[in-house]
Amino acid sequence: MHKIKGFFLLILVMAIGQSQGQMPTGLGLQFHYNYAIQGMGAGLRYEIPLSSTMAVVPQAKYQPAGFNSIHEVYAGLAVHYSPLQSNSAKFYLLGAVDLNQWFNYFPSLNSRASRFNVLPKPGAGLEIGFGSMALFSEVKYNILWKESYTDFGLKFRGYVSRKKRKNPQLQCPKIL
Repeated sequence: MHKIKGFFLLILVMAIGQSQGQMPTGLGLQFHYNYAIQGMGAGLRYEIPLSSTMAVVPQAKYQPAGFNSIHEVYAGLAVHYSPLQSNSAKFYLLGAVDLNQWFNYFPSLNSRASRFNVLPKPGAGLEIGFGSMALFSEVKYNILWKESYTDFGLKFRGYVSRKKRKNPQLQCPKIL
């Protein structure tokens, strides 16, 4: 059994290494705004490209009690599909699922809300890159609670060289 787990772990590490070798990953700092409750928070995300148009983005967000009437934390995974992209910008559609813990839970008008929640969120985003960094903004809709969100922030994509290649025949991965 341990050999099987080790084998799958090795394949996962090799797949992530292969994707990182071909396309840049990105670590981002994000700010979160919930329009319905006027709540603010911050979080981290890590973009892992699967192809030139698809990426998975694990993320975590925290909405502290000091700024908000609702104190909660989110941990989730989004899938980004980028049908429109150029060298410096991309538009993407996204589907996300967040696990939510509402720390100061109280019964409200929303009968679907509880202390622990699974929240499906479709949405769209725009990213504008400059060198090794990119600004991003996303709009999401929480289907369960019927609330809209905006996430925006800065993503660090690693070093992006502006030099010409010595061998122009060599194909390089596309960088925003």
